[in-house]
Amino acid sequence: MVQRSYLLLSRRGLSLVTLSMLFSGLLMAQSYNHFTLHQYNPSYLNPASATRNDEIRLAAFHRSQYVGLSSEAIGAQVVSVDAKLPSRPFTTGIHFSHDYVGLQRSMGFRIDGGWQAIRKDNFLLTTGFGLGFRNLSWAGDQMITPEGVYAGAIDHQDDVLLNTAYNAQGFEWRAGIQLAYKRLSVDFGSVNFPKAKRNGENNYNVAASSQSWLRMKYQLDIGDQWRLTPQTLILSDGRIYQYSLSVHLTHDKWLFGLNQRGLTSTSLEALGLAVGYTFGKNFQVLYNYEYNLSLLGSVNVGSHELCLTWRRAVKARVGTWGRVYHGRYL
Repeated sequence: MVQRSYLLLSRRGLSLVTLSMLFSGLLMAQSYNHFTLHQYNPSYLNPASATRNDEIRLAAFHRSQYVGLSSEAIGAQVVSVDAKLPSRPFTTGIHFSHDYVGLQRSMGFRIDGGWQAIRKDNFLLTTGFGLGFRNLSWAGDQMITPEGVYAGAIDHQDDVLLNTAYNAQGFEWRAGIQLAYKRLSVDFGSVNFPKAKRNGENNYNVAASSQSWLRMKYQLDIGDQWRLTPQTLILSDGRIYQYSLSVHLTHDKWLFGLNQRGLTSTSLEALGLAVGYTFGKNFQVLYNYEYNLSLLGSVNVGSHELCLTWRRAVKARVGTWGRVYHGRYL
């Protein structure tokens, strides 16, 4: 009787945790650019979220942004590699990113290091730090105002958008912590705290404000090879907030999921549908389509996101060493 009561309380507790993760983000809303399928490349957001196992993990992303105000390509790409050192509590990773929106283009790379400070049977505490370099360019000399504003000519009187081309470079950094207990995972951290400055040409400098995140995930087994994974992500720079909710259902090699982010018509609210398939044991392909629900929905056809992941186990090699004699004593 006591054991049955304990099981009921445990199930209710898990249900409450799941529901709170699904709806905790409803208190905060604004839009901030990130990959919807971020959970399949977790170390890109948090250097402490590298793989837990002795393996190498590769992830590649391509995203076409849903703010389609131009016929030119708008989107982002990321390639990440992270790994845990065999039989050691340390992780490492490297990331390459390329982001382009209109006349603005950003390219960067980052190197991560992590330490599994506490690792027990059901509990894992990992800390991580990443240091990178980013180049930001603005093709302001190609800026043309809309037809009817300044007769469609290049506007040299606009005080809002810079109408000259420039490049700015600077370092960026991020630090994070990940806590994992059984099937529950929580990670948080910040990027560019307190502020990162990128020095540009012609005395044009760009300041990158600090951003923070909180991410929660829980894996719930609901049947034979069926697993439900709800997740919440909250991003903030101290002024605006954006949340992202996702619920992914996996069965054998297939994955189906729903994603939602944004809350108001001014925050690029979007609803997404994800599907994925695992080839063999180590290669996974995922696709996500987001339909824009905000006022900008009339000027675009949604966004597309493609994710490829691959992993390979690495085992520590134990060498057989012979006996070495010092020549002086022979």
